[in-house]
Amino acid sequence: MYLLSLCIPTYNRADSLKESLRSICEQSEFSSTGDIEIIISDNNSSDHTESVCNHFVQLYGERIKYFKNTTNIEDLNFEYVLSKGSGTLLKLNNDTLIHRKGSLTNILETIRDNIEKKPVIFFSNGKACSGITQEFNGLDSLLTHISFYCTWIGGFCIWKDDFEKFDNFSRYASKKLIQADVLLRLVDKKRVSVVNDKKICKTVAKRNGGYNFLEVFLTNYISIIEECVRERRISERVFLNEKSRVLIDHVCPWVAKSKQKYRASFDISEHWNYLFRYFSNDPKAIALYCFGYFRYNVTYFIVKKRKLSKSK
Repeated sequence: MYLLSLCIPTYNRADSLKESLRSICEQSEFSSTGDIEIIISDNNSSDHTESVCNHFVQLYGERIKYFKNTTNIEDLNFEYVLSKGSGTLLKLNNDTLIHRKGSLTNILETIRDNIEKKPVIFFSNGKACSGITQEFNGLDSLLTHISFYCTWIGGFCIWKDDFEKFDNFSRYASKKLIQADVLLRLVDKKRVSVVNDKKICKTVAKRNGGYNFLEVFLTNYISIIEECVRERRISERVFLNEKSRVLIDHVCPWVAKSKQKYRASFDISEHWNYLFRYFSNDPKAIALYCFGYFRYNVTYFIVKKRKLSKSK
């Protein structure tokens, strides 16, 4: 029986998927042990994803399982790919992630350290707890530390036993945040969570997104957190703090970078409308957003000007 199932939902990212698979398969923890399997669920890609996957299946046999959906089931693919895993811990893995050397050792050690009590496990990849592993009790404590990083697909894990008993897993598929909703419900039920903040991977894709970024984070994500408040699973204090953090620390820099044509391809149109629609009663948040937005743009202008000067 496998300890870990790395579950990869994918769609039309054959080249980045190839790099991701290579970064996993080249590690001895995968190639030389029987602890890890890879599950790939292809959302009916039209590129050469199938060819890439079949190549790795031929190399590694039954340790890699490839499934191709007859239609694109979008985010429902998360639940589907997890359902195909047989490992003790099921972990989602973006098709854009390059695993660092030793990442699999770190993940397996985390599983073995927690296999008896089976707390909720989340991998925050250097974004939350200063590179260390910490234990939290309850949603307030967890959300205060990992904030909107709870939405990251690559950090999501669930014990196979918990997955098989979990009701209505994909209820928020339309919100594009299945993984965040399930994580919050798991923590509310189990109380104890372990966050491993070591850097285990980096992204290979130069462009990502393709959905309405503002709607997902300023409407959908906040509505999920707000629901937790109504059900007394999260305190009003943590909710208000999180609402400001997602705006200032996440939405603002991404909007600025997208406007500057950095890496993202998210839909960020009408960001001012979203701002005044959802934060009309919070002038401090609006002021901070405006300050941050113009700061990012000024910084970008200065950096670009310096690069042009050096190239002359």
